[in-house]
This record gives sequence, C-alpha cells and structure tokens, in this order.
Amino acid sequence: MPAIPKGPVYGRHCGIVGAEPYERTRLETLVLYQDTLGVLDMLNDTSHVMKAYGAEGVIRLEKQGVSFDRATSARAAELRTSNVLIWTCHGCKFGLMQLGPSLQSNLSQLGIQ
Repeated sequence: MPAIPKGPVYGRHCGIVGAEPYERTRLETLVLYQDTLGVLDMLNDTSHVMKAYGAEGVIRLEKQGVSFDRATSARAAELRTSNVLIWTCHGCKFGLMQLGPSLQSNLSQLGIQ
C-alpha cells in the first residue's frame, strides 16, 4: 500500500472548502507577475504537491515566452509523467491521484498540451 502524502492539495476550484487552495492562488500570482524565482522555489520544494505547482508554473511561463535553463525545463517536463501520489482537488472531487496525470489535467484546462 502506498504511503499517504502529507501537505497541501494540488488543484483548482476546490469544492471542499469553497475556495482555491492557497498554493493555487500563490501560483496564479507568481505566473501573473512572471516571478520565476517564486516558481522555482515551488519546483524545488521537498513537497511533491509544491513540485506540481512549480512544474505547472514553469510550463505556463515558458508558453508566455519566459526562458528557463534546460535542467529546469527538463525537471518540469519530467513531472508530467510522475507516478507519485499526491492529494488533489477539483470541484467536488478530492483524493489521491498520480502527480503526472493531475498536472496534465490542470494544464489541459488551460489549453496547454
């Protein structure tokens, strides 16, 4: 049986509390202001959920024309296929999901393939 992850949830439109997760709000602000250092802090965090937010931020900023070094881009791309279980939320759905598919789902909602 896999270990249950601890920490924040990854997602958007969380129906459990009726608000975006704090980390989602933080990511949206970082992307809005193209704060690469803040996004890199998330990507380099020890929490897999924070890594998911960081990877999403890197990918979204790259789509906006922001450049990252190859290692950072590769790390973000690698997380798109990660099988690590993380807590996720979307609408009224809350539970465990693999990081990669969850990240891909959130990117797809933004029109990013």
